[in-house]
Amino acid sequence: MKIYTYFDDSTGFGSQDELINLWRLSWSRRGWEPCILGPADAKRHPRFNEFNDRITTYPTANNRAYENACYHRWLALHGAGGGWMSDYDMINFAFFPQVRTRAFEIPEQAYVPCIAWLAPGSCRAIDIIMAYGPVPKWPANCQPEKNHISDMLVFQNRLQAELDLGDPDQAVAREFGEEEWRRFPLTHFSHSRTVAAGFHSKVEAIQKCGRPL
Repeated sequence: MKIYTYFDDSTGFGSQDELINLWRLSWSRRGWEPCILGPADAKRHPRFNEFNDRITTYPTANNRAYENACYHRWLALHGAGGGWMSDYDMINFAFFPQVRTRAFEIPEQAYVPCIAWLAPGSCRAIDIIMAYGPVPKWPANCQPEKNHISDMLVFQNRLQAELDLGDPDQAVAREFGEEEWRRFPLTHFSHSRTVAAGFHSKVEAIQKCGRPL
């Protein structure tokens, strides 16, 4: 079974070869076929222009190229036929190939889309982003941001409001350094958490976290 990630070298983060190689190694050792998608894959999607026009109306506090890449990856995944996609700093320690029944699912403890399942043929992720807007009654903990919208906030706000993110008790991933993160099969090594733990890079954190690749 394939596992996809998305890389866009225009985001300004420089080469990620070492990190991507660790990502590839961790997934391939658990029976997956790692595949890398990029901007060319997103641009081949028949809805690219319509989708791109929409996302550029959303405000962002981040580098615009980075934010656009986060959105474009969903086009690339759909164009590749769907399936599983993870960030390339999502390291696999014990997650083996499987199929989910939902059209779209984010099985991370906090619903961060660093790991996601999109059923083959499903446009749900794209449609949610395209149709983003207020819902009649926002949950108290899911108020939309005024000055920043990201794909993460879109999915968290919309899907939590619809109670359609899956069961958090069935999550397979957790952020590095969070409570009990070692018992989850997947670990997301975010920049802020690796720095807070005293590591100079995500690569160093992965190599010295105490969990074998």
